[in-house]
Amino acid sequence: DDNCSLGVGPSLSGLHRKPIFAPYQFEDFRMSERIFLKLDVPLKSEVDYTVKVLSNILGSEIDIEFSYINSQFSHAIHVNEQGYITSKSKKAFMGMSLGTAGELDIENLSFSIIDLDSREIVYEGVGELQTSEWSNSQAALLPYQQVYELNFSEFITNGKYIIYNEGLGYSAPFEINEDAF
Repeated sequence: DDNCSLGVGPSLSGLHRKPIFAPYQFEDFRMSERIFLKLDVPLKSEVDYTVKVLSNILGSEIDIEFSYINSQFSHAIHVNEQGYITSKSKKAFMGMSLGTAGELDIENLSFSIIDLDSREIVYEGVGELQTSEWSNSQAALLPYQQVYELNFSEFITNGKYIIYNEGLGYSAPFEINEDAF
């Protein structure tokens, strides 16, 4: 990629750690680590990239290779994967903690619901910032203060769908029907 061929440093980086396995009686504690990088130039889809980590916890240099795909699953779009009941409230959420880098700054709040069978857009909406009684208190320092609600309760067509946001990607698939759950 011409934008990154000479090397581009991130304008922001973050590390998010969380336990993924912690048995009560065994000494087998496992952690998940995600590195987040914000670049000032966009990545091109289906191009191979290498991130050079100059010093890790062991003091050595490592290369992380990846291929960016702009139609990938997004960890920032949260749906009820068990499904939604047709006649009830239907809400999903956009937002994500970037660990030490704070929260994901979501610039585009629009979303589309796409039918999995036809790949047609069947509903469009705009996310709204969630606020709570905690927003103006000391708890405002906690993560998840920039969470956007995607309300599609008025959409009542049964089927299998995904939510798409330009810039974030796709949600996990979900169903809408009277027998959800």
